[in-house]
Amino acid sequence: MILDFQQTAAVMSPHRNTLVLAGAGSGKTRVLVERIAHLIHVKKVSPYEIMALTFTRKAANEMAERLKVRIGKEAHHVKVGTIHALALKFIRMYGDALGIRPGSVTVYGPWEEEFLLDDTAKLVKAKPKYREVFKEYYQTGVPPKDDSPHRRIFDVFMNRLRSHNSLTFGMLLTSMASLMPQITKRTISHVLVDEAQDIDLLQWQIIRAFQALRPSCSLFVVADQDQSVYEWRGAVPSYISALQHSFEIFRLENNYRSVEEVVRRANTLVEKNERRLPKTMHAHRADPGSVAVMYEMDSKATAELIASMVGNNGHSHIAVLSRTHKLLESLSRALTERGVEHHYCGRTAKVMDTEAFRRVHALFKLVRNPFDDFAFSLVRPFLGVTDEQFFEILEGSLERYESHFQTWSSMAPKDHPMKVLFDEADRKHFASLVGQLSAMAGSEFDTSVAFSIAKACADKGMTLDHYLDWVATYDIQEDVESPAKEIIQLMTIHAAKGLEFPTVIVIGMNEGILPTKQAIARGDVEEERRLAYVAITRAENSLLLLVRPEESGSEERKFKNPVSRFMSELKA
Repeated sequence: MILDFQQTAAVMSPHRNTLVLAGAGSGKTRVLVERIAHLIHVKKVSPYEIMALTFTRKAANEMAERLKVRIGKEAHHVKVGTIHALALKFIRMYGDALGIRPGSVTVYGPWEEEFLLDDTAKLVKAKPKYREVFKEYYQTGVPPKDDSPHRRIFDVFMNRLRSHNSLTFGMLLTSMASLMPQITKRTISHVLVDEAQDIDLLQWQIIRAFQALRPSCSLFVVADQDQSVYEWRGAVPSYISALQHSFEIFRLENNYRSVEEVVRRANTLVEKNERRLPKTMHAHRADPGSVAVMYEMDSKATAELIASMVGNNGHSHIAVLSRTHKLLESLSRALTERGVEHHYCGRTAKVMDTEAFRRVHALFKLVRNPFDDFAFSLVRPFLGVTDEQFFEILEGSLERYESHFQTWSSMAPKDHPMKVLFDEADRKHFASLVGQLSAMAGSEFDTSVAFSIAKACADKGMTLDHYLDWVATYDIQEDVESPAKEIIQLMTIHAAKGLEFPTVIVIGMNEGILPTKQAIARGDVEEERRLAYVAITRAENSLLLLVRPEESGSEERKFKNPVSRFMSELKA
C-alpha cells in the first residue's frame, strides 16, 4: 500500500505519544491500519498488545476488514472497536469486581434508564435536578459526595440496577474506568485512537490511564478539530490543543476524496474558526468537479430536483444531508409522493424507540439475564401474567430472595409454552429462538417490525449475545446503506460523519437552521461551522447547497430564515 510522505512519517513515528492531525479525506484509516502493520511487522509487537478505539462501530468494522487484508490472521488478535463496545467486553471479563454477574449483565437504553430513574425519584422523594447528578457522573465517573442531597437517589438507583444485574449505557464507561487496574494487567502496550476530537473527558481519562498504569504504553491519536461536532454531548475538542505539547504532532493535509473546488471552499469556511490547530487541506485530485447553489428550495422543489437528477444520470449515488430530521422527514414524504426510491437513515433507531420493540427486546434480555425485574415487568403481557398474579410473584420473590422471573418460572405450569421456551433457550439457535418467540408473543402489540430487526441480525449470523451487545451499543451509521447500493440516502450531517458520497446535497442552508437559532443566541457558531464543514467534505465529485425560502408559512405565522452566513464565508 503506497503512502504519501506525510502519511509515512506518521506511521513510522518513533515517539511514545503521537498526535496525527488528519484532515477530511486524508486517508486516516489507511494510516491507522498501516501503523498497526508497522508495529507488528517492523517493531515485532504482538497483535494481542494492540488496541484501536474508533468512534463508530461502522468505522471499527471497516478497520477490522482492512486489517484482515493487510496482515491476515493476526488481525483477529488486535482489539478493534468503539470504546463502549470494548468496555462491555471488559465488563464481561472483570465484572465480578463491580458486584455484578458479568456473564449475564444487560444494558438499559435511554428510555429504560429514564423510567427507572423517575420511579426511584418518587420512591425516595428526590430533590429537584437529580438528573444533573447522573449526567455529571457519566462525564467524570465520580459519584456525588456523601453529604450531597442527591446521594440517596444515586445509591438507591445503583442498588436497583445491581439487583437487576444491569447497567445503563453511561455506566459502560464509568465501569471501564473502575476496572482499569484489572484491564491493564493484560498486555496492552499500544493504544490507537480515531476521531479523538469527539471523545469526552471520561474517555480521555480512560485512555490516559493505560499510560498511567502501564508507563511503557504508547499512544497514537488521530484527530481533526475541524470535524468536531459533538460538544453538545460532552466532547472536548479543546483538549487536543491542551495536550499538544505532550505529543509529537504530524499533519495529513492531502485530501484524496474531494475535487479541488470542494476542498477550496471547505478551507475558506473552516479557517474562520479560531479554536483550532492550524491546518490547510490540498486537493490531490486534479479534476475541478462542481459546486452549485440553488435558492428558494423547499421540500417540493428539492424533490423535483432530485427526481430530475436521477432521471438524467441513471443512477442514485446521492446523499442528502440536513441539520435537522424535520427537513429530512418533509423531503422523504415529497420523494415518496413522486415515486422516487430512497433510504431515510434513522428508521431503525426510530423502531428501537417504540414500546413494541422495548417489550420484544426485554424477552431476549430475560433469556440471558433472569435477574432483570424491569425486563420482566415489560414482558408480562406476553407471559399472560395478570395484575393479581403479579402481586403474588412480588410477594414470592421477596420470600424466596429471587428475581420476579425466577419466581414466575417456579409458579408457572410446567407445560406453559413460554416457560418451556425459556428453559430450552440456551440450547436453541438464535434464529430459531426469534421465530418461536415471535410466534408466541401474541397480538396485543404489533411486534412484527421489532422482531424483524432481531431476525435480520440472526440472518447475519449473530448469536443472542451478539445481538444484545449490538442493540446496547447501536450506532445510527449502521442504518446507512452500503455505497455499492445505488440509492438516494437521506441523513443528518451527524450521521454522515466519516462517510463519503459521489454527490452530496446539503439542504436548509439558512440562518436558524445551520447555524441553529440556539447557537446564534449563544453567540458561538464554531461548532455549527464545523458541522457545515463536515457536510461539505462528504462530497467526492459534486456538491449542491440548497437554501430554503427566506420567508415561509402562513400570513398569520411567518417564519424568517435568511441565507446562512456560511454561504458567504465559503464564497458560494
